[in-house]
Formats: sequence, C-alpha cells, structure tokens
Amino acid sequence: MTELTDIKAGESVLAVMQQDDRFRSIELRKRGRSLELLSYSEGQTGETWLSFAQRVGVLDGSGQRVYHRHEQVVLGLPSVGVSFYRMTLPQVGPDETKAMVQMQVETRLPLPGEEMEIDWKTLALERDQRTVAVAACRKVTLLPATDQLMRLEPHAFHLEAEAVVQAWKWIFKGDGKDGVILSCNAHHIVVCSARGGQLVQAAVLDCGIEDLSLSSSLTDSEELERHQKVEQVVQDLEGLLLLFDADLSHASRVAFLSDGSDALHKLAQTFIAAGLDVIEALPETPVLTGRHVLEAEALYAYRVPMGLALCELDTSGSCFTLFADRCGRPDRKESAWLTPWIAGLAAGLALLIMAGVLYGIDVMRHRQLTRLIDTPEVKQFQKEQAYQKVIALHRPDMLELIELISAKSYPGIILDTFHFQKEHPVKITGRADQLEQWYAFEKALIELKGVSQVEREPPVRDEKDNNKVKFSVSFHYKTFTKRNTR
Repeated sequence: MTELTDIKAGESVLAVMQQDDRFRSIELRKRGRSLELLSYSEGQTGETWLSFAQRVGVLDGSGQRVYHRHEQVVLGLPSVGVSFYRMTLPQVGPDETKAMVQMQVETRLPLPGEEMEIDWKTLALERDQRTVAVAACRKVTLLPATDQLMRLEPHAFHLEAEAVVQAWKWIFKGDGKDGVILSCNAHHIVVCSARGGQLVQAAVLDCGIEDLSLSSSLTDSEELERHQKVEQVVQDLEGLLLLFDADLSHASRVAFLSDGSDALHKLAQTFIAAGLDVIEALPETPVLTGRHVLEAEALYAYRVPMGLALCELDTSGSCFTLFADRCGRPDRKESAWLTPWIAGLAAGLALLIMAGVLYGIDVMRHRQLTRLIDTPEVKQFQKEQAYQKVIALHRPDMLELIELISAKSYPGIILDTFHFQKEHPVKITGRADQLEQWYAFEKALIELKGVSQVEREPPVRDEKDNNKVKFSVSFHYKTFTKRNTR
C-alpha cells in the first residue's frame, strides 16, 4: 500500500465478518503513511455473535456494549440475496434521485417498498444525466440475528463485496481502478465488478474451494463430479464477464485473490486453462505496521474484515451504506435532542417568529404543486408507474405460466405468440401438423393448474403451409385476468 490519501487518520475501526463457519475480526488505524494493525481474532466453529463479541471486548460479560475499547464497530453483510442495478437518471437533487431509484427498483423486484433495503451511489455525471449503481435486497434475508447484532450497536454495515474491492485496491496490488475480482471461500465465490475503484455489481457462485478441490486422492466418481462443478463455474464466470463488460471502460483481466497456497494456485491455473484471462493476485506482506505481523496466508484469511475496516476509513464515501437506520449508539441519538421543556420553548418561539412567513410559503407551494400535478405529463407518468407496479405484482404468475407451458413437450405443435394483459384473457396462437395434435395440446392446457374458461377458435389451414393448421386459444389464469383484484 503506497497511498492513503482517502483514509481517515487517528480513528480505529474494529470490523467483524462471519466467513464460512466462523467469525473473524480485525482492528485497524491509520498512522502516518501506513495502516497500524491493533488486533485480530478468529472465532470458533459454531460460535454466536454474542459470544464472539464478548471475546473481542465489544460486549462485557453481561452483554453490555463496551465503548472505552472499541468506539467504532462495523459489521459485514453477505452478498447473497443482493441485487445490483445500473440506472441513468436526470440530474436532480439527492431526495428526488432517491425517489426515482425507489420507483425503478419497485418495478424490478416484486416486493413492497417497506420490505426492501436500497442504497445508490453516483458513478458518473454527464450533461443532464446521472449514472448510478444501486444495491437492493429484502431486509429479512440479509440481516439475520437482528437482536444480537443490534446489541453490538454497529457504527455501519458494509457488504462483503465492498470489502473485497477495498482489499483488492489496498492489499492485493489492484493495479487499476477497473476490473473483475474473484474472492474464493469454502463453499462460495464472490465475483465483483469495480469501476473507478468502486463496486458496481456483484454476484455469488455457490461453489467454493472445498467443492472444487483438486486433490489427487479423489475417487473416479468424485473426480467426475468435481470436473462438472468446475465446468459449471467456468460457464457462470463467462456469463458474468459478459454482463460486467458493460460497466467497465475497457476489457480487464480477472484478479483471482490468492495467498499462493497450492489449492488456490491450482484453481487459478484451472480457470486459465479454461480460457479465462485470470491473474493470481497475492497480498503485500509489509502492508501493515504495529506489533502484530501477518504473513500472506493470514492477510488472505482476513481480507474481508480488513476490507470492511477500509470501507469505514475511506473518506470518499463511495461505499453502499445499507441499514443506516439501525446503526449508532442509542444514548447518543437520544442526547442529540433537547430536553422536552427547552425543545417546546424553542419550537414555540420559532413558530411565533416565522408563522406568517411559513404560511405564505406553504400556500404558494401548494398552489404550484397542484398546478404541476394537473399537467398531462405528470398524470401520464403516474399512470405508467401504477401500471408497472401491477405488472411487477403479477409477474411471478405470468412467468410461472410460461414455465408450465414450456416445460412439457407437445409433438407437432409450434407456438407463435403468447399475449397477456392485466384483466384480459391470456391468448396463445400456434400451428399444428394435425388436428389430433391440436386437441391433445388443448387438453393438456385445460389440465394446467390455474387455467380456467378456455375458449378456442376453429382451427384453419395455414396459408403458407397447407400441411399445417393454425389455431388460437384464450383462457383465464389465476387472478391476473380477473377484474377488480390485485
């Protein structure tokens, strides 16, 4: 690590992350031109958040928060279950941008807004447009053991993928600000896309180093299964690289984070042999100062906690900040408010002084807002947003129906169109070699769960091919085609 211009000086941060089957924590502080390692700890298999927090001194024996030892504690969130989007929006203020991001995400994730946790960050500003990266997830999925975590009174939550990007930049000699990074765990691989040194997208593959072990002691069946898993991971990586290319300014090599061990080195060579442009990235061993010394293997093992601490120490503010409303020290939140009688007196004086001005401004704003809402453009926008919400609500039904129809084989049947619209019957058109095949398809359709009121038009000969018959059938499916329902 050669430059620390964006890192806060003097503050220490204890970062905790649950990796695989155990917890790891590390405490860092910037001192001079280097990072000082104050402490690090690894938990035991099956240990809970509370017992580990007591072990590292965040909680005392009674489970109360200890502040004289660790003022700032940041916790890592897994990347599983997080969706990433890239959006181009008009340049407006932060509040307006937040509202637009919220509406866009609600059309893509079939969840109510109150069940989602969303954050966004700006990637680029061009003319009148703002390009943003968005991270969204379901709250109950990403934040387990909430009661235990809240007792730690965390200063912030950061994503594992953010920590991987920070570790790549500062610890693994990230030689550029754009790239794709692979971080391999026991049973999953985190794949990150970085642009301008910021996390843009991330994905998780459900195979890790233990699943892809290249041990020579495997049986023939185990070796075949391992080979199939490696092929699947390579295919998934190739698909992700195509997806991530849109977010990179130029083609970048894939940085495979490694400690140089035989297992990780062999896996990196396997990816290279499969045609992926992979480079094995090793940690810098003299990156930290202090009385503790971490060799390459330990630096690799603690890469995520170190990355989490760097996320918090980074002054650029480029990291996603999820669950910000659940962070902080409760007594400080309360002490930030004036006592009730002082607050009441201050509010009363303020109201007496500014009542007339505020009343006039409110009346004018109300009139302007009323005129704005009544414009055709705003009404059309409201209609489109309402329609998108309805479609998002019922999208699972339509996807399920398409999957049910396409999952079966219908000999001699070619489906041409599949048309659906809210509160209208679903309509399918196609061609069949013989009438008997069309009757068999119609019977199979009637038997599908959720299908009702099937109506068909008489089949006719295909003008282009007299050997085939054209058919059309319409039907209702669940509540999607019924009126006055949601």
